[in-house]
Amino acid sequence: MSETPSADLAEALLSAQVHYFKSLCLNVKEAELRLVCAELLAGFLDRPVRDILDESVVSAQYLSLWLESGLGDDFRVLLTEWLTEQHAELGQSAWQWQEVLTEGWVKMVAARLADQQALREELVAAVLGSAVYRKLISDVLYAGIRSFFQQDSLLSKVPALGSLMKLSRFGLGKVAPGLEELVEPLLKSFIEYYVETALKVSKDSLLSSLDGQKIRELADQIWQHVQVEPVAKTVALLEMADLESKLNEGEQHWVSVRSNEGTQAIVNRGVALWVEKMMGLPGRFWLSLFGLDEEGLSRLVAQMLKSLLLYWEQEGAFEAFLRQLLRPFYDAPEFHQALEAYAKPFEGGKPSEC
Repeated sequence: MSETPSADLAEALLSAQVHYFKSLCLNVKEAELRLVCAELLAGFLDRPVRDILDESVVSAQYLSLWLESGLGDDFRVLLTEWLTEQHAELGQSAWQWQEVLTEGWVKMVAARLADQQALREELVAAVLGSAVYRKLISDVLYAGIRSFFQQDSLLSKVPALGSLMKLSRFGLGKVAPGLEELVEPLLKSFIEYYVETALKVSKDSLLSSLDGQKIRELADQIWQHVQVEPVAKTVALLEMADLESKLNEGEQHWVSVRSNEGTQAIVNRGVALWVEKMMGLPGRFWLSLFGLDEEGLSRLVAQMLKSLLLYWEQEGAFEAFLRQLLRPFYDAPEFHQALEAYAKPFEGGKPSEC
């Protein structure tokens, strides 16, 4: 029992209003919510974003995203799961590359590569620096030497040499010591010297031959051959562990690069220009980037509100929210004074005489 009759009445009125609002909100139809949302959004989406958001806050968020934030554990897990699913799906798909990429996109990449000498040099260096390419050169040299010795019947004259020829350059260090003393030092130095020479010749040859026109022609030839190849055949060559490793390497590289003053200055300037441009565009423009218009946004907001209300009710939080929202009004001294002033003439069950 409350201390005063007005407090009891206030509590009863609060419960009645909470019950009414809860029933009203939970029983509202989605179509009615859409109309309300559409009225609220009318004219609002034509205003520039700077009328809606604080430009300094937006700039700070973008700078934090680029210069301070990492992928985050949750996002990294989500991205890894997505890559794993895509890797598995593409590995079993029947798609051809022409169904995934377009010839126009391939030509665009080739044109970009053809116009940038520094990028071509980096690409050639990456290819020549790979273990696969070095092993290929090594194996080619071994194949040539083996063929030479077979022609001169030298394998039959030096028994240990036959076993040596079965090894690649990367297996030379595992040969038995006795065999090393016999033929390996000379052969090893020969192979190592010519592998390095072959790599240098390859680099010079590739850089001198890959001019803009040849890059475009090569890209066209590759595309004509690859476009009918199944995507699954290429995906099978990519291990999921390699993709995760490249993802981690990319993030670590960016964390390292963004600590440089030059990088920070570029990011600061880029964010300033981006935010200045973005803040002047209307909200309707940003909606269009997600394939939404005013009607689509109204429908989306209405669906979210309806789902949120039902979720709150299921969790038992909706009534508590309404009570918390309305209680300050019913607990206000001014409300109790007005309530007592209204009830006073009716004390004793009948209006008091004036």
